[in-house]
Amino acid sequence: MFPLGFLMFPLGTGVSHGEFVLPSRNLGTAGPRMPSQLEHAMETLMFTFHKYAGDKEHLAKEDLRALMDKEFPGFLENQRDPQALERILRDVEQSRDGRVGFQGFFSLVAGLTIACNDYFVLHMKQRGRR
Repeated sequence: MFPLGFLMFPLGTGVSHGEFVLPSRNLGTAGPRMPSQLEHAMETLMFTFHKYAGDKEHLAKEDLRALMDKEFPGFLENQRDPQALERILRDVEQSRDGRVGFQGFFSLVAGLTIACNDYFVLHMKQRGRR
């Protein structure tokens, strides 16, 4: 069984991607359906994390650097602080062993998304005032 929120889905009931099956792809009797945009976003977050996680449960510092370089191109090179990656790692690592679990990775992505949304909202407000 795979938990998704308060629901439990048996593995193998949907369309597979590697070893994982997105459960909600085949919940109805009409056959498989396409995932919603939010389901696709969740799937993308999970697969991206596991793509870079060396031991499949954590990102080492090198894994995090590779992920940031590839998935957030330009982010580190646009930082004025050369210790940006170190600060990010300190902020998101929970076990204080230099590794980041999925929850820490998700917190990083959520923080970046919040910052982007704040910028977007500010930009839209400024644009509306003109």
